[in-house]
Amino acid sequence: MKYGVSGAPLPAGLDYGSEVSAAASANGFAPCWIYAHAWQETIKVDGMDAASAVSDDGGHGLLQLTSSYPSNWEDPQANAAYAITNYLEPAIAYWNGVRGIEGDALVKCVAAEYNAGRTNAINGYNEGDVGTYTTHTDGVSYADLVLKYYQQLSSGQPPSG
Repeated sequence: MKYGVSGAPLPAGLDYGSEVSAAASANGFAPCWIYAHAWQETIKVDGMDAASAVSDDGGHGLLQLTSSYPSNWEDPQANAAYAITNYLEPAIAYWNGVRGIEGDALVKCVAAEYNAGRTNAINGYNEGDVGTYTTHTDGVSYADLVLKYYQQLSSGQPPSG
């Protein structure tokens, strides 16, 4: 367990599970954590080819990379690896390294930053809910949804909802 976050393997049979696991393993990252983000971003949408998805706001691939992304962004493993090294690890360095946050709270803070940016995540955190400025689905914040999916996955269950 690194940062108080479960390193449990993904449940078998998940779409893109082997690619996400490979990227997570290669980068020393918890597979359930990265998959929870991918699930929220694209995989949970029925009928969507998550690997080649391009959103209206310019997000690319499995983890909806924006601003900059590798030329092979349609490769799920490359997409996940890029998200880990360029977005998730820097967020962990801040929330864990600077703020000392661990476990489920770290998962939620990193998710908020991934979705809404560091300044918005910090503002929400300082106001009492790091997910305040994230996108919301049916009234639930992106940060809370990623945490829910991470908890389901790390307990050996496929994500639902």
